[in-house]
Amino acid sequence: MDDIRNSDLLENTDSLEPNTLGLEEFSGKSTAALIKLAKEHSSPDGAVKINFQLANIGNTNDPANIAYDYLEALWIGERLSKHCKKVTSETKSLSYYEVYVVFSMWPSDFEEWARELVQLTIDLELWGEDCPDGYEIYDPITKAEGISEVEDDIFNGSSKICLPELADCFIANFIHGTFYHEEEAYWNERFPTWRHGFWKSALSREIGYDLYTSTNSQGVWIAMSDKDKIEDLLSQYGGFSETGRKLYLAEYLRLNDESPFLVSVRNSVYAPVQQVESALECWEKCLQDKKRKSKANDDQYSSAWQDFSWRMTEHGQAVVASHDNVQFVAFCSSADSLRPEQLQDTLAKLENSADRLRQLVGLPPSSLCNWDSINEEDFEELCYDVLRRTGIFDERTIRKHGKTRSRDGGRDIEIWSRSRIGKPGVKWIFQCKYLSTSRSLGAGRIDMSDVVEQYGAGGFGVMTNSVIDSTLYDRMDAIAARRDLELMSWSKFELERFITPRRDLLRRYFKHD
Repeated sequence: MDDIRNSDLLENTDSLEPNTLGLEEFSGKSTAALIKLAKEHSSPDGAVKINFQLANIGNTNDPANIAYDYLEALWIGERLSKHCKKVTSETKSLSYYEVYVVFSMWPSDFEEWARELVQLTIDLELWGEDCPDGYEIYDPITKAEGISEVEDDIFNGSSKICLPELADCFIANFIHGTFYHEEEAYWNERFPTWRHGFWKSALSREIGYDLYTSTNSQGVWIAMSDKDKIEDLLSQYGGFSETGRKLYLAEYLRLNDESPFLVSVRNSVYAPVQQVESALECWEKCLQDKKRKSKANDDQYSSAWQDFSWRMTEHGQAVVASHDNVQFVAFCSSADSLRPEQLQDTLAKLENSADRLRQLVGLPPSSLCNWDSINEEDFEELCYDVLRRTGIFDERTIRKHGKTRSRDGGRDIEIWSRSRIGKPGVKWIFQCKYLSTSRSLGAGRIDMSDVVEQYGAGGFGVMTNSVIDSTLYDRMDAIAARRDLELMSWSKFELERFITPRRDLLRRYFKHD
């Protein structure tokens, strides 16, 4: 077997691909019939796609049960991989209650692969009461021992694990479940980083350095690597495209007792101090060769944070703090971005950063975006192109619902965010509001609550060629807090900052003399 990898980035879709087969479709068939079925449904490159439902997702309050689902899926994938030259897996979500692991397999020996698949259907109790000749009858003890062996391989960091991201999904749920909490002292002694909410990713062997990921709700990684490896890590496993992964140098700033923030040539976000602090504490106490004296609170850390080297992606969705040959990667939400009015206030207080901040809030000597030269339909198409090129959304999922003023149900644009380790993608709905006057966009012009409820969105965004009024920000924040909703706002300032360096967008949408 060779080239066994895992690409388990959670994709979101309305249905599985037509040629994807459920394990139950192989039950009751001879090896010859099974091979015929598999080849009939294989993709042009020879891949056979098989799905396995994670039955406990949406149906349990104990993450330990979900952990078992991932463990069983890994057990299935590991068994079949023995007879394949290549295996990958994806986790696909059809709804909150319907999530599947989809294996893509390229069998090296169809006969042996088919025999293993027949035995699997027996061991999963999909065959029925009669066991075909030449196979072992279903034995729950044998099955439990096989799954337990895979579990041991995960905990021991075995190189036998062929699908490491499924192993990470197992650990992420295991740490939150009852099995861990019932013997917490044992597990924390065995894996000291677990005490701080971090575990060594099963991907570490594949990427060539130790990577620790976390149970933090937004996500933070500890990468024991050089700076130049992080962009590749973000595109492979962080949910960023090749363009969206680019990191820009950022300056750490703190004014008086206000929250510290980061400024790059592309964006400004609040510094994810708490996330990085938790990772730093784990690194100091469990991973660093020579421990430094820990600092108890943010005030004591404040001078040290300025000594870090900071970088961030264009929209501030990922922030990297570099320190002593270790990289702390924190994932942020749109709520962490500074609003234009906050930046304008900062400009008055921090003159030595005025030039950079003026560019961030859209105050260059003259804007290249002549908003009077476009109409509402042009604006929606521009928003479509902007979202497609941000690098944080899956451009394959984008949909523009009708023309301006059509019956789109409040959904001008719908798109799914990319997933990353431990965080599935989210359906986003964007409303595009073109204003022909100098008025700001207020709360009365946006229909948010009903749209989010009706279409099951996990993220909501507003895009406008004007300034966003504080009443709209307040309303969006209030609804998001009640619904655990992600938010994103694009006022004229964010749009101009994004469009200006992209000359093709300027030429396409804006007329210049």
